[in-house]
Amino acid sequence: MTISQRRDRLRRALADAELDALLVSDLVNVRYLSGFTGSNAALLVLADDETPVLATDGRYRTQAAHQAPDAEVVIERACGP
Repeated sequence: MTISQRRDRLRRALADAELDALLVSDLVNVRYLSGFTGSNAALLVLADDETPVLATDGRYRTQAAHQAPDAEVVIERACGP
């Protein structure tokens, strides 16, 4: 099963449960649903939107773009001076 298929399955489950969204903060589940392997992330999956939102910090800007290209990447805080 592809990552996209996993999220499709999750969105169907959310719709069946009449939920609008799921915020995923466990890193194992973030990886399962996005492919992102960084050590700081959360993933927001909306029931009615195919584009998840991946929140992480500035250390992972490039990695997130490469590992989760179909996600909207939001940087929580800047990294560095």
